[in-house]
Amino acid sequence: MDSLQKTVHQEGEGSSPRFGDQVIFFFKELKADGQIIHMQEPHLTFPASGDTFTVLHAVVGVENRLGEHRMAILQQGFNFFLDSITSMRKGEIAEFYVKDLDNTGDKQSECSLFVELKDFYPLPAGYAPAHVGYNPRPENSQENAARPYLDLQSFGR
Repeated sequence: MDSLQKTVHQEGEGSSPRFGDQVIFFFKELKADGQIIHMQEPHLTFPASGDTFTVLHAVVGVENRLGEHRMAILQQGFNFFLDSITSMRKGEIAEFYVKDLDNTGDKQSECSLFVELKDFYPLPAGYAPAHVGYNPRPENSQENAARPYLDLQSFGR
């Protein structure tokens, strides 16, 4: 069984982002498998409800040559990180650590993300993803139809 650990290195202030908010993060350091991972985009803005693969590929790049094993390790770390976003506060610096993913007792299956929550803000009405649980505009009216949600798949292209 893997071990998940969040260590706060600097406390944040104010409120925490909600699931439908846009968040701005700075990825200070990323390690997987005992190796420091090069980040294509360390400053990133994305929805707090962001998809793991989309956010991971935006940070490390789509054509990253990390290999399947390292990407699987990073995916576990990013899953833990994304699940914890709504518990962070603005200005908080934290490390998200996933230990021994392969249950082998070595550092070849560990992931560490060192991040800072720079800011967050609510998305405009109509931009929240459907699973946030509200739709402020009626879908049956062409004029008032909800605008499409922010597409992060265009990152890295």
